Amino acid sequence: MLLLAGSLLMCESCIFGRRESKQVRQADKAVDQMAKENQAEFNEALKHHMDSQSEQTKKQMKKMKRLQKKQNKVRKRSLWDRIFHKNCPSGFQ
Repeated sequence: MLLLAGSLLMCESCIFGRRESKQVRQADKAVDQMAKENQAEFNEALKHHMDSQSEQTKKQMKKMKRLQKKQNKVRKRSLWDRIFHKNCPSGFQ
């Protein structure tokens, strides 16, 4: 047990043992902030796009989304297949 605990503490991928410089942390924060701003801008543009559509178009989009979900249900791989055949995208070996 002691050996296992010691190896976990010495692991470089562990968050607790990782040391980063202040510049790296600031750069990571800046990247995260920029990603949040981009996502917010995208969501706002998407909302504006959806609001500008006519009622008929909105109804058609909802109908197509339901139809797409129904048709793609057949293509979804079973849980068994996803667990035991991870490398095979179609499920057939």
